[in-house]
Amino acid sequence: MKTLIYSLFIVVCIGCMSCEKMAQDVTPPKVESQLVVFSFLSPEEKLVKVEVSKSKPVYGNAGGGSNIVSSATVTITNDGGLSVEVPYVDSLSAYAVAQSAYSIEPGRTYTVNVQAGGKTASGRCTVPQDSLSFSAVTFLSISQPSVGYDGPYFIYNYKWQDAAGQKNYYRVDVEKIYTYQYNGDTSETSENVCNSIWDDENKDGGILNGKCEDYSWQSDGSDVRVYLLNTDIHYYEYHRRRLNYYGDNPFSEPFQQYNNVQGGLGVVSAYRITSRMLKVN
Repeated sequence: MKTLIYSLFIVVCIGCMSCEKMAQDVTPPKVESQLVVFSFLSPEEKLVKVEVSKSKPVYGNAGGGSNIVSSATVTITNDGGLSVEVPYVDSLSAYAVAQSAYSIEPGRTYTVNVQAGGKTASGRCTVPQDSLSFSAVTFLSISQPSVGYDGPYFIYNYKWQDAAGQKNYYRVDVEKIYTYQYNGDTSETSENVCNSIWDDENKDGGILNGKCEDYSWQSDGSDVRVYLLNTDIHYYEYHRRRLNYYGDNPFSEPFQQYNNVQGGLGVVSAYRITSRMLKVN
């Protein structure tokens, strides 16, 4: 018996050494970094902004420091041929131009082109024509100390009518708004309560409605702004995947991120946006 156990031990050790040698002989593939481009265009925003960085390869040494690319040539061109070269703005860590200098117009198609380090990447999107508004937004304050909450929590209900005769995509965001004063100036900051992604599947031209529950109870005494975004498919598909991404959770299924950039990675998309302010007290 001892001889058999010893023989098995030798076999296992040899197997382990063989595995270790095989692992050492593996040569990881050579993968170059790619340009990563993000641009979300909207007529309602003050700036036309493009973020450019480089990806980190899975294999090899990606090097330290920032991945932001600040020396690219970035241009935006609409379907009428009107183009602008977008400068890099240090304070934003992005390329940006004011809408007063280059307007994003409803219904038009825009192409974002990026050149850097001998590489070219581009993405295209069409701005939704309609800017839709909520038909109703309400909130309800509920106190349930019996379930461990010290104060009331809030339920926000909202609804809007879908634009008929076309495929539509939406996003709803609920944010708490805080105001504070510093050196005599009044500033504003926000904190996200919840967000959701919608489409009008089987509800073309109908009423869409939903709700958001703020269990942190911190809405008490805060103003709340509710946003309705009418988006293109690229915005919808990217954020739908982001909202289902659980990071490094080993028990979550792999979820491929959305990409509509040719020659690189990222998203170029468009949306229209309206908002409703609520006084919560």
